[in-house]
Parts: sequence; C-alpha cells; structure tokens
Amino acid sequence: MDSEKITMNEREPTPASRANARVNDQSPTLMIIIHECLKLADLQLQLLQIDIVDFWKRSQLALGLLTLASGLLLGSLPIGLLAFSAWLERASGLSREFCLACTAAIGFAFAVTILLWAMMLLKHATEPLSRNQEELKANLLWMRNLLHQGENDDK
Repeated sequence: MDSEKITMNEREPTPASRANARVNDQSPTLMIIIHECLKLADLQLQLLQIDIVDFWKRSQLALGLLTLASGLLLGSLPIGLLAFSAWLERASGLSREFCLACTAAIGFAFAVTILLWAMMLLKHATEPLSRNQEELKANLLWMRNLLHQGENDDK
C-alpha cells in the first residue's frame, strides 16, 4: 500500500466510511462501496468542471492567436505578399517568378511561426485536464483495491 501512495503523489482519498471499513477490519459492504463510488464520481465531476474553466481561461489567448493567424493567412496576407513581390521585382531586377517564390516562403515561415506559438499555448492550457486524469486513475485504483480487499482477506 505504501508504494501505491507514492505512485499517487502521496495523495490518497480518505472518505469517512473508508476509514470505518479499515477500523472494523471487515470487508466493505456493497452499499458502502456504492456510496463511496458515487461520492468519488461527484468529486471527479466537480474537479473536471473546475479544470474545464481553468482550461478555458488559459486557452483564450491561444484561440485568439489561431483566429488571427487564420484571418491573416486567408485574407490580407496574400495581397501583402503580392505587393512585396512586385516591390522586390522592381528593386532587385530579379524575375517575377523568383520574387513570388521568395515572398511565398516568407509568408509561409511567418504563418508557421504563429501557428506553432498558438499550439504551444494550447498545449500549456491543457495541463489542468491532466490533473483530472491523474485523480481519476488514483480513484479507480482505490476502488479496485477496495473491491479486491475481500479476495485478499480470504487467502
């Protein structure tokens, strides 16, 4: 049991009836197990709700950046790149095709940079949801141990 506490970040849920089941040194009844499972499910849903609110707060900037980058790519950026290409052609005397290719590469690099930045921010915004996943794993492990407690006592 000590190694399980370490793997669960030294946090183990201890509902009141769970403590009573250990004090009595008897297998938990079906009603206690159902009651504890319902309490854990309720707590898990509350944690998920808090994590979703936290995720939304953290992801707003990233979603705004994604919208901005998409708008730039689909709207004004091609026009600006064509204008830059025409200026580059006049200023350098290079062929029109080469200038268009250069401006396309610059626009592509700029768009990829913004999109990578936005994806990095979104990845950071999902960190609270991983906390919920870890808590669910710990709760499921506890329920599994509780259900198999009677089998271990019989041996």
